[in-house]
Amino acid sequence: MLSIPQLTDGICQRLQLGDRDDQDLWASSPFVQFLNIKKVSTGSASTSSADRYRVIVSDGTHFMQVLLATQLNHLVEENLIGKNTIAQLEKFSCNVIQGKRLVVILSLRVVQKEAAKIGNPTVFGPDRTAGQAQAQADISAPPTELQQPTQYPVSYTSFSKISVETMSVEIQHHLFHLLNSILNAIEWGLGQ
Repeated sequence: MLSIPQLTDGICQRLQLGDRDDQDLWASSPFVQFLNIKKVSTGSASTSSADRYRVIVSDGTHFMQVLLATQLNHLVEENLIGKNTIAQLEKFSCNVIQGKRLVVILSLRVVQKEAAKIGNPTVFGPDRTAGQAQAQADISAPPTELQQPTQYPVSYTSFSKISVETMSVEIQHHLFHLLNSILNAIEWGLGQ
């Protein structure tokens, strides 16, 4: 029987606090567990941008939200990864948007598609934003697909210092598309 590798202890903390120039961190291949995967609507049916998936990754002690690169969408759509999947991150990047880190998974290897939840992970950091509280709720909830919301996901409040509830839908729409454009540019640049 194959043994399951241990999750990489402290990787969520390192991704949140580590230096963006720390080559050891960004060249590492940590093992994580996906606690939840959620489709993030791109807002308008008239836009041609690909769907995005937000993934809550855990190291067994802490969890954090990351995005899945669009070239990996097929893993979700073909049910090759899901809730509690254990994976090894082979390539990932970090960018800072409005003072918050945004980690994007660019390449991964599935170690075990279905597993029991490992540990009792909590959000890393002393303060819990509304987006982090929503992420905690998402861990217990079954994966769902967002259908053309009138308001953007609360999880995106973690990328901004202002609350989604206080923004107009038009501002949310523009911010979301700006973020989506930045992520597409990052993926395009890293794929070169």
